Amino acid sequence: MDELINIGVRQGTVLGFSEHLTIQSAEFKVLEDNIKKGRYGIFEPKGVSKSHLYVVLTQDCTISSGKYIELAQLKKKTVKDESKVQHLLLGKDYSKLYVNFEGDIYETEEALLTKVSKELLIEALSSEDLKVKSSLSITSMKIVLDWRLLAYRREPFPDKFNRILIDYFKKSNFWFTDFLSENQEHVHSVRIFVTPESDEDADLYHFSITLVLTESGQAHDETLFDGLERMINEFSQMNGVVGLQTEEFEQSSFAFPEHLTISLTVNLDEFSFANAYVMREFNFQYLCY
Repeated sequence: MDELINIGVRQGTVLGFSEHLTIQSAEFKVLEDNIKKGRYGIFEPKGVSKSHLYVVLTQDCTISSGKYIELAQLKKKTVKDESKVQHLLLGKDYSKLYVNFEGDIYETEEALLTKVSKELLIEALSSEDLKVKSSLSITSMKIVLDWRLLAYRREPFPDKFNRILIDYFKKSNFWFTDFLSENQEHVHSVRIFVTPESDEDADLYHFSITLVLTESGQAHDETLFDGLERMINEFSQMNGVVGLQTEEFEQSSFAFPEHLTISLTVNLDEFSFANAYVMREFNFQYLCY
């Protein structure tokens, strides 16, 4: 097995500087220099503090076989009201993220991601200049990885459709987003079909929404179905959108794509790659954390 893995370093592991180091220590200077050099461009010179933590982003298989380990720098923040920074805690700002770790909130920035050599980490951990603190929770790590991934792979939906949806959320006091958050353990993903998908400013968009359920969600199917049905009916009253799943919609007037499912809820094993091609995961999938 790999030496770093043996030490306890895996994806999601949080590392911190040892207490015996000072900012004047030669060992700290070496780590600081390598952390800075692993950054990009104008952000390379930004400071490194002894209080900073570093979470490992690299997958376990690459930890074993690769030469470099990607780290996200964590800086402790004082947050008096978490409700005011929910967008940062849920990964909506792709330049900055707030992370919960052991009861405290830390900030990480895309600009301060770094890569350091595997050999340096092995040496620093073996000499106890760095220590394994703990690991992020599964939920926190999923948010961190999605935050990193979605910076490059956010699903494109028409801008006007997005704006109508956000306007609906505001007018309805975000009850549906709260509903998804309350049922986060039961919803694997939120899948949406929108047409015309290539027109950013269409006069009218047809849409359908399906909740893909986790195994535990199957026992809550009725509740999830009723919640989504209410949302679709309300959202369909907004100007510029028509829901394909409402009772009022005349289905014979619309050419349904071959692999579109109009079920409000489906189990994970019932949702195929063909379905996923037609109904992409919407950008507010972070609501299901």
